[in-house]
Amino acid sequence: VTLTNSTMSQKDALVDQTREEVAKAVEERDDARNALAAALHEASTKDQLHEVERRAKERIEVTLEEVRAALRTKTGECASAESSLAMLRVEIEELRTKLEKESRRAMTTEEKALSAKEAFAARLSAAADKQQSFHGRMLEMKSQVDEEKKLIEAKARASVDEISEQLA
Repeated sequence: VTLTNSTMSQKDALVDQTREEVAKAVEERDDARNALAAALHEASTKDQLHEVERRAKERIEVTLEEVRAALRTKTGECASAESSLAMLRVEIEELRTKLEKESRRAMTTEEKALSAKEAFAARLSAAADKQQSFHGRMLEMKSQVDEEKKLIEAKARASVDEISEQLA
């Protein structure tokens, strides 16, 4: 009987110990499950952040390419306007040279001289007006190019700032 009571006490102790171990194992399993869920969530969040960052970089690259294309276009337009201005200056210089030649030829009579000078002055005035008009258009184009450049740069900065804020 004593042996049976002792054996029963040992069995009860073993059962209690086993229950405690099972409870501890269940708790550890729950902790491990929670840690695994947290790790999966963190990995998913990191993947999402990488995707957002990749998209942001793509948008920045597209914006920068658009800015480059716009600047190339405006640079080409300015170069064209400057070459046109240079041609107008050459034309005006040629007209002045012709005026001087005409003036020398027309000195034979006062009437011829006056007529040639008036005609040349009219052509020179027209050329000067044309040059002034062209110069005004060129300055206007330059200011438009500068404004567009500033606008494009501001948009690019805003996009970069927005993406930086999103990444932060």
